[in-house]
Amino acid sequence: MVDLPKRKKDRPANLSSGFKYSIWDEGQLQEFGINTRLKSVNTFWKYCINHPDVTWDTLPWLKMNLPRDVETIIKDNFHMLTTTIVQREDSKRGDTTKLLIELQDGHRVETVVMRHKGHSTVCVSSQIGCKMGCKFCATGTLGIIGDLSAGEIVEQLKHANAISPIRNVVFMGMGEPLNNYKNVKYAVQFMIDNRRFSLSPRHVTVSTVGVVSAMRKLTEDLGNVNLALSLHAPNQNVRLKIVPAAAAHHITKLMDAVDYHIVKNTGEGMGNSEEIDFVRDLRDGNIDGLGAEIAAGPGSCSTSAGASAGEEAADAGAG
Repeated sequence: MVDLPKRKKDRPANLSSGFKYSIWDEGQLQEFGINTRLKSVNTFWKYCINHPDVTWDTLPWLKMNLPRDVETIIKDNFHMLTTTIVQREDSKRGDTTKLLIELQDGHRVETVVMRHKGHSTVCVSSQIGCKMGCKFCATGTLGIIGDLSAGEIVEQLKHANAISPIRNVVFMGMGEPLNNYKNVKYAVQFMIDNRRFSLSPRHVTVSTVGVVSAMRKLTEDLGNVNLALSLHAPNQNVRLKIVPAAAAHHITKLMDAVDYHIVKNTGEGMGNSEEIDFVRDLRDGNIDGLGAEIAAGPGSCSTSAGASAGEEAADAGAG
């Protein structure tokens, strides 16, 4: 494999003359002075979502009613897709598809589509590599190579939708989502916007190994989405051995942040009081056992092993 240079945050490392931005990166369009609240801009996005095979050449530009300057900016500076599927692996049962996706600068990330009875879930990556260094995680051994842009995150949903209509999104792929907070926030907002992908916030789960300040920020900014916390150990001492980041984020503070997310968005009287009591008992050291993943969402806080917690959290908000 070619040894590719690291990114500077979310910027591709080797900006060639053919580099363009992703049309799914709302913040980047705004940097070009485009008002993304315009009805015509959202009509344009919705058309591209509903017509996955459309290209700049086949897009009915006149029907979009975009201001002429906006159309020119898009054509000159943006690609419909900046990422490419270079490998696809389907499980023998046909219920799981793993995608290897190549970015413009040659770096690659993984995306997984999981088919369930009546709906499908996509597990997306948020970074190339990860700086958290968890002992059990292959991505953690890479160190941090760079952040994905919001557009590169949204494009994973676009690729997945072409395979199976997606209802749930879980941020449990490569990287620590809350270490790329700005782009994850933009991507989630794009996914749940009723004028765009129109996913239910309760069908989106952001997983973290524990970044307390960003967990609380997520509660304030995107309180209706699910928050999943990967504990992997029943107490602080054990967690320190397998999750180096635990030194900076004590388990009691993590539990306080989960508690805050539940109470802030459900109200203790409205939520499941047994689930809230569980979080507090774990925080206070009253529970011993195997590592768990806590998935906290509006009206839900479940424990499970591995990525299934995101699916459980998303399903808990269904209805």
